[in-house]
Amino acid sequence: RWVLRRPLDLTSIRRMCGGCANADAHDDGAAARTALEGYVDYVLGAAASAVSSSSPPLAELLLPLYLVTEQLREDFERLDEYGGGTSEGSLNMDDIETLFDVLVDAMSHLEEGSNGGARGGKKKKGKVPPRGSLHFKKLSNSFKGFVGTKVANKWKRNRAEL
Repeated sequence: RWVLRRPLDLTSIRRMCGGCANADAHDDGAAARTALEGYVDYVLGAAASAVSSSSPPLAELLLPLYLVTEQLREDFERLDEYGGGTSEGSLNMDDIETLFDVLVDAMSHLEEGSNGGARGGKKKKGKVPPRGSLHFKKLSNSFKGFVGTKVANKWKRNRAEL
């Protein structure tokens, strides 16, 4: 269950086990960014070739990105709690901002390519927050345009139960 609660912690475990040769030995943020960018590239490629019957539905592809968004929100709130210092297992502010921008770029790219998401042809402007703004709630809500409100609310409820 902890993997669903804190998916970016897997990059720390992989790095400690020696599976991530490109990352610095003490830089969880760089390992998390590399992993997130790799997954975003996979999602964007799968979304671009969505006509293929072998590609998974967009809702299945976006769930990990939603979980990362929620972990970043929790880490950001934890930073406020500790007065700017990082607690054990959380990312620092620079890493949070960098990963947030990666997620915003991914959602913006999906929004441009999908003409408003999976729920019809109406394009709603302004659903994805601007880069560097750290509006986690707005970013979480931007998933609704792709997977629907019911699915996004189910993700939120399921994660709250962990």
